[in-house]
Amino acid sequence: MVDTPKIDQYGSAVEQVFNRVGHDPADFRCLRLTVEHPPLSSRVIARYQLPEAP
Repeated sequence: MVDTPKIDQYGSAVEQVFNRVGHDPADFRCLRLTVEHPPLSSRVIARYQLPEAP
């Protein structure tokens, strides 16, 4: 799903959350960002085109 070597059992934790709240992970997009040394008052903005509505 969304495993990462940086956080032990991260994928399992995310899967448990999806199961608990009853959502399908395929309905979501995952974006992971690592910033080594963020300056104070930093901000990250991510933009992308939304898919067409069903």
